[in-house]
Amino acid sequence: MRKNSETIRLLVDYFDQNSWPLYVNQEKLWDRVSVGRDDEFPGCDIVRIERHRSILGMQYQQGLGMDAFETYYMRYAVADHDGTVAELEEEKGEISINGEAMAS
Repeated sequence: MRKNSETIRLLVDYFDQNSWPLYVNQEKLWDRVSVGRDDEFPGCDIVRIERHRSILGMQYQQGLGMDAFETYYMRYAVADHDGTVAELEEEKGEISINGEAMAS
């Protein structure tokens, strides 16, 4: 079995060859990534990249926290036998709303 860092490097190579997702770079990837297994995808490491999108009409401004956002995870399967990468459906996470900040 590969080390998690080796799996992530395979994903970096995949992005380098096939283009990086919008708003994801190596720094964000290494900061927000997790690697695990999933019975739905036997023989693969599942890489999740934590991302956030604004909701309720809030706008993202670089460097500022969002008052209302949804967490989601970009997911990729990295095959054990040859390191090939397959993009998977995103996984929904928690919703966070700061009503007081939105009101002001």
